[in-house]
Amino acid sequence: MIDAKVKFPGALVLVLIRTFGLWVYVPLGFVGWLVTFPWLVRIDATIGEYFGWLDINFCTLLLKTVLRPFVEGAVPKLLSVRMIPEVEHRIGLLDAY
Repeated sequence: MIDAKVKFPGALVLVLIRTFGLWVYVPLGFVGWLVTFPWLVRIDATIGEYFGWLDINFCTLLLKTVLRPFVEGAVPKLLSVRMIPEVEHRIGLLDAY
């Protein structure tokens, strides 16, 4: 999970952008899953791990760009595609509301 320290206004903006972002990148991510399915199966990646990886990278990208002024300390690195099977984070049903 992301362990960067984010000040309150930044955390609020992160939640709001992520909530609206889910409505965009989950459908697009599903299309991406269908396209890359044969390769992802070979590396033993499930759809839950794939969407968890997608969500972590989206939040990391926000912390590196739009929310950088609100982040204290080191900004996390983006996870590579090969790390998908190791991701434990999952997107919950209520995250988009």
